[in-house]
Amino acid sequence: MIKRDNFSDFSFNELINMVNTIARTKHRSRQDVWTEGYGLQSIDHLESHVDEILEELAYRIRQSFNIGRIQSNFRHNKESLPHDILNFNNLNATQLNAMLFKERGSVGAEVNENGEEEIFIVIKGIKYKMKSNGVIIME
Repeated sequence: MIKRDNFSDFSFNELINMVNTIARTKHRSRQDVWTEGYGLQSIDHLESHVDEILEELAYRIRQSFNIGRIQSNFRHNKESLPHDILNFNNLNATQLNAMLFKERGSVGAEVNENGEEEIFIVIKGIKYKMKSNGVIIME
């Protein structure tokens, strides 16, 4: 179990950038860019931490897209929502990792006028953003 405080200073998008950077570094090391085994040691170290970062991201998504907010949106949202949104409440690090590598930009956050992060997930080309007031908007 990770301590949530380890990531409190980082924004959602900064954490996504960390995961992407680790993935690029890992890809480069597979291409034998590194010499004398130093790259392999570095990759092992990075991989040991990427799961912690992914778990923090998944935790933030689960907090934003909690079951109460999701159910409220299904009841009150004027536009129909895809049932995939129900899965966001149970999203784990492995599922998030697959989403991030399948399509860049499919998960992220935007800062609203009050300085609060609003997490979004793109499903089939449509962005579903959980506003700070608990309403899901489609863009």
